[in-house]
Amino acid sequence: MAGFNPRSRMEVFKTGKPEDKELLSLAHEIVLIWRPLGVILGLTNATLDVIDQDSPKVLNKSYDMLIKWRESLGSEATYKNLAEGLDHKIIGRHDLVEKYCHESGK
Repeated sequence: MAGFNPRSRMEVFKTGKPEDKELLSLAHEIVLIWRPLGVILGLTNATLDVIDQDSPKVLNKSYDMLIKWRESLGSEATYKNLAEGLDHKIIGRHDLVEKYCHESGK
């Protein structure tokens, strides 16, 4: 079908904020991109520097960044906002959007 874009369909995101266990699972998958994702999610370089210095393991850095994002955005730390960061052209992880941010079966 000419002009069809499967990603143009209405995307249904989970409601609420991501839980700790979900962020830990996601942290495993973003160890190579935790810092650029943090910038895209709106964390400052100063905040990311502190996370980098305080966490010896990359998995901890990834997880700590996601926790800091959720804490700093409060009620705005939604699955939709997380999806926008993961799907950003620099990050390009739509697979993680599908896995963590969409309602099951959507």
